[in-house]
Amino acid sequence: MGDDEFAANMEKVAGAEGMVTRYLRVPTAKTGTCAVLVVDGERSLVASLGAAEKYDLAHTEANWSAVEAARVFYISSFFMTHSHAVIMRVAKVRAAQASLPCGSHPPGRLSTPPPPTSASS
Repeated sequence: MGDDEFAANMEKVAGAEGMVTRYLRVPTAKTGTCAVLVVDGERSLVASLGAAEKYDLAHTEANWSAVEAARVFYISSFFMTHSHAVIMRVAKVRAAQASLPCGSHPPGRLSTPPPPTSASS
């Protein structure tokens, strides 16, 4: 998340709901936003990822105790193109444990997956 009004609102709402958060702070980027349009029960999303594009494996490693404690993992589609190494690290370690993987996979995003990098292999 960036250092802006959207970040402040996310922290306020999450705190009010009792959520424990471990946001990656990227002061040089704006917090990502998403517009949602729902018509007749169908939804469309338009997102500007902002600081979420900067999410990295180092932040995951620094918060590994949260990964170890979790039983359900939700991975949104932007991780497919921006944080492949994070997905692979979590998947490899948690695959043998009783974890429930969940995610969103818009078809347009999966039609052109990024090539694996040596850091994520």
